[in-house]
Amino acid sequence: FETMALFISIGWGSAAQTFVGQNLGARHLARAKHSGYWAALYNTVMMAALAIFYVTCASAIVGFFNDDPQVLEVSRGYLLWVAPSYVGLGIGIVLGSGIQGAAAPVRALVLDAMVVLCVQLPASVLVVLTPGRSLTHVWLTVALSYVALALAFVASYRRGKFLQAVVA
Repeated sequence: FETMALFISIGWGSAAQTFVGQNLGARHLARAKHSGYWAALYNTVMMAALAIFYVTCASAIVGFFNDDPQVLEVSRGYLLWVAPSYVGLGIGIVLGSGIQGAAAPVRALVLDAMVVLCVQLPASVLVVLTPGRSLTHVWLTVALSYVALALAFVASYRRGKFLQAVVA
């Protein structure tokens, strides 16, 4: 499931990276920044459609590979919680690619690492160490990580400092 979300997001991320870089080369800072937002918007629409498809067709998709009722129940629970967060995953990937298009790959790497180290890892450890945990807690940790990724990249992209480094 994540692979499809990743492929779509990486595609829009490549578009963002290209347009941000081209517009920066042409010294159109505002257009460069808007390019990333537009690519993120298009990707958001696609991720939302993918999430709706996954949630509504989970049993049919997973059932093609394994029709065991327990497997179907786990997959439905997973997709119910995680699929909507693909929107956040996609936003993070696309805006991260836009930042890389502005020749700031270290910034994107640091933001990714901060989300993993400050959100995903602690939340995962908390879930593992909590008595009475369930798979839903694991799914929520994944979803939280994707949303945190989006928030981190939106905040950094919005500030736009990465745009100044290339043009200077």
